[in-house]
Amino acid sequence: MRHVFEGLPTFTMSVWVFNALFCYIPATILVAYSYKMSVENFNGLSSALIVGHATSILVSILFIRLMAGEALNKNGWIAVALVLLALPFAANSSVNVKP
Repeated sequence: MRHVFEGLPTFTMSVWVFNALFCYIPATILVAYSYKMSVENFNGLSSALIVGHATSILVSILFIRLMAGEALNKNGWIAVALVLLALPFAANSSVNVKP
C-alpha cells in the first residue's frame, strides 16, 4: 500500500491544504476581527497591533536564524530597520474611519 506522503507533489499539496484550512483562514479572520474591534473601540488602529507587527517581524528573523542557520544580509537588515522605523509613525497616524 502506498503512503499518501510518498511523493513530493502530494506532500506539498497536503501541507498547503492543511495550512490554508487551519492556519491562514483562521488567522486572517482573527486579524480582521482585531482591526474591526480596534477601530470601533479606539477610534483607529491601536498601537498594540503595530507592536504585534514589529514582534512578528523580529520573531520571524529569530526563527530563520534558529531553524535555518541563516542571518539577514546588509540589505535585509536595512529593510527591517526601515519597517521598524516606520511603525511608530504608523501607530500615531491612525484616524477615525467611521463616517
